[in-house]
Amino acid sequence: MLRRTHAFAVVLTFTCVFLARPAEAFRQPVTVVDRTALTFTYIPITNTAGGGKSEFDVGLSYALGPTWDLLLNYSSQIGATPGSAFRGGARYHLPPPNPDLDVYLTAQYANDLVAGVPTTGFLVGAGFTQQLAPTLKVYSAFAYHSQMNFGLFDFGVQYQVSRELAVVIGISTGSDVIIGTVPLALDYFGLNYTLFSR
Repeated sequence: MLRRTHAFAVVLTFTCVFLARPAEAFRQPVTVVDRTALTFTYIPITNTAGGGKSEFDVGLSYALGPTWDLLLNYSSQIGATPGSAFRGGARYHLPPPNPDLDVYLTAQYANDLVAGVPTTGFLVGAGFTQQLAPTLKVYSAFAYHSQMNFGLFDFGVQYQVSRELAVVIGISTGSDVIIGTVPLALDYFGLNYTLFSR
């Protein structure tokens, strides 16, 4: 009971923090590979039309049952064109074709502010996680943004360092606030922390 109460408090805190912030810039939400985990990622400084900037992302996945996960994601850009983006929704796990492959569908609410114009919409998508070795997973996710009318993707690798901690590296697409809707592919790295290791 204490674990569930703690988990609910964590989810509620993240929801309140995320909903209270305005958003700017589109980005594919962070893929949280493990079902109940936090993922922190960093995108290094990039040279775009708007000047150098970097991005920090945090994603939360919380398993609600055997097939459903709650998803929350917040991104913050710093530099020449600062901004942020919030996404929240659910992930549904399809029956696995084999024990090492997890295939899922996602639906998320998106709150963004691009070039000073507030935008809300939905991200619908799909993804998979493939266990390649006991400590190595590869993952990919795709989402379609209803307001911007283009697809976003995320592809990466997760290496398990310890029971709770893993390192992630990958590449994802988004759009630049200055350039508009031109998709940009950017590499990232980060950490994944499993909240309740079994």
